[in-house]
Amino acid sequence: DRAGGFTKDAFLVGGRFTREKIARLKKEQFEEMADNLEIDVARLSAAPPVAGGEKNVEKQKIAIAGLKQLADKLRKAEHDGRLVIKLMSSDKLRNSGYNVILRDGDALYIPKRPDSVLVMGEVYNSMAFLYEEGSNSDDYIERAGGLTEIANEDDIYVVKADGSVIPAKRGFFTSGVTMGTGDVVVVPEKRRIISGMELTKDITQILYQLGLSAAAFKAVGVL
Repeated sequence: DRAGGFTKDAFLVGGRFTREKIARLKKEQFEEMADNLEIDVARLSAAPPVAGGEKNVEKQKIAIAGLKQLADKLRKAEHDGRLVIKLMSSDKLRNSGYNVILRDGDALYIPKRPDSVLVMGEVYNSMAFLYEEGSNSDDYIERAGGLTEIANEDDIYVVKADGSVIPAKRGFFTSGVTMGTGDVVVVPEKRRIISGMELTKDITQILYQLGLSAAAFKAVGVL
C-alpha cells in the first residue's frame, strides 16, 4: 500500500520475496556441501590406481579435476534468500496467512507479466517459447527439439513462476506438468559414473540447487 499498490501489469504469481537470513543459511549449507565434496575429492585422489590401464587412470584424473571445479563453483554461487510466497490484492492479503511479517533487509520484487515459457538443459534447442494456454511441459520439450541422448528423463522438473518446483515425470500415463506463463522446464543431465561409483548425494544436491537457482531467476526475468 505504501508503494501505491500493484500496477495493471503486475505479475503477482512471479513476485520474488527475499530475506537476508535465508541467503546466509543457504550460503552456509553450500559451504558445508563444498567441504564434504572436497573430502570426497581427497579420498578419490588417495585411492589406489584404477584397474584397467592408463585410460581409466586418465578418466579418474579428469573426474577429480571436474569435482574440484564443482566445489569452487559452489563456493562462488550467489544466494538470493528467496522465500516462496503467495500474493493477492492488498485487501485480501492483509488478513490472510500469507501476509508475511517483515524483517530488516527483506525485499519484494514484482515483475511485469511475462509472455513466455523457458526450456533449459538437455534439449536440442534451449530457448524461450511464447506461452500457449493448455500446453504442458512435454509440449514445450518437443518444441525445443526433444531430449538429447544424455538427458535424465526421470528427473525433469518445472520451476513455477512463484519459485515452487514440480517433478515432470514422462510416460504413457503422464502428460507432463501444466505450464503457466513465466514457468521454466529444466531437463538435467544424466548422472555419470566415476571409478565405478555414482556421484555422491552431495554432488547431486549441488547440481540440482545451482540449476534451480538459475531457473528461478529466469522465471521472473532476472536473467
